[in-house]
Amino acid sequence: MKKLYLIFSTLCLVFLVGCGNDDNTPNEEKIIGKWEAYLLIEYDGSEIPDYKETKEFKPNGILITTILQNTTTVTYTIKDDIIETKIEGMPSITYKIIQLDKQNLKLEYNHGMKIYYKRIK
Repeated sequence: MKKLYLIFSTLCLVFLVGCGNDDNTPNEEKIIGKWEAYLLIEYDGSEIPDYKETKEFKPNGILITTILQNTTTVTYTIKDDIIETKIEGMPSITYKIIQLDKQNLKLEYNHGMKIYYKRIK
């Protein structure tokens, strides 16, 4: 009976440890890659499901954004859940990270507009 209890306890412990969220990767690393927008939610809550935009976050702090075949390259920094983008001579733009995992990126822009992306690279 002691052996059965020990085996059962060990299995429970392995199961609980295995189910833990061990993704402590910082946002700075998780965001690297190319993302394609699939939904834009306006300030008033209206949805634009066919919104086309890509963002490519490079590890050297460069962000390449393409909207309707217009490409812009800016620098970016991430602190906690805030992305700040800068282009020389222009005011900075900030985004709040709502969700960031291996496949999904959800950003809030200007305190209300939201853009949802899926990873494509």
